[in-house]
Amino acid sequence: ASTEAERLRAAADLAGELTGRAGPLRERAAALKAELGKDYAQSPELFELAKEYCLVHAAAACVLTHVHSADAVEAPLPSASLLLLQLERIRRQLFPHEQVTSQAVVDEVMEVLRGLHQDNRLFSYWQFPLAKRLTDESAARR
Repeated sequence: ASTEAERLRAAADLAGELTGRAGPLRERAAALKAELGKDYAQSPELFELAKEYCLVHAAAACVLTHVHSADAVEAPLPSASLLLLQLERIRRQLFPHEQVTSQAVVDEVMEVLRGLHQDNRLFSYWQFPLAKRLTDESAARR
């Protein structure tokens, strides 16, 4: 099993890979603008570049949220496994058939989710009190 530090290193590598796409994206956008001229703004290629930029931005947002919430949240968050899984999901938009995380990482995140659900807590970095859960036994699956 990987340690928290190993998972953070893997997440850092993955984040570096994803955010490292920003420079080449700028270069591709500049080349596209030079090639298409006035048709640049309505080109399908620009839309694809924008989608990829959104993925880069999402990866950066995940990392910044993880880093800046470390002192503000209660266990089990922030979690290196959660960050790694978030980054893998973003990366899969670019490389849908390449898995980065192991089943152990997925299992750890699912354990966190189940625990938060059982404790009637939000799956969120910022917690606030929730209304008491009402259990309707008639609606439960049998």
